[in-house]
Amino acid sequence: MNLIKQLIADNRLGFSILVVTSIMGGGLNALFLAMVTYSLARPEIHSLQTVSIFIGACLGILMIRMVHRYISVDVSNKTSNQLRIHLSRLVANSSTASLEKHGNAKLLTVLTADVGTVTGFILYIPGMLSSSTFLLGAMIYLAYLSGIGLFAGMLAVTTVLMVAY
Repeated sequence: MNLIKQLIADNRLGFSILVVTSIMGGGLNALFLAMVTYSLARPEIHSLQTVSIFIGACLGILMIRMVHRYISVDVSNKTSNQLRIHLSRLVANSSTASLEKHGNAKLLTVLTADVGTVTGFILYIPGMLSSSTFLLGAMIYLAYLSGIGLFAGMLAVTTVLMVAY
């Protein structure tokens, strides 16, 4: 766990941008959903403000996704390179007997496959934030549409299903 904290700390700016863009993307997706359902529920009311918000949400989603993808690739490359360098230093500082005991196959697996797994886990966090923000925004919108009683029931069912999953 300390290694993951260190990798995140070494790429603080990149991870910060990923977190911010993830939260913004989730919020914009929730806004997009709200605007679509609002427009479908009231087709007679299509004001300039509604159209502007819809277009702004669409453009915002596209821009956030582009920035997020670029930063994700950059952070992923930096993180995996840092992790490989760290592991290579550990291997270089290990005794020959220790290396022979574990074997080349295990060492190569750690340096290739396991680095990708750790990097993937670290990059999973911004996606989880984006999904959580979208879920929260959608739930607020549903509470607005349905009232607090129905929303409380939906929240209880969602919580039970999440725990069961």
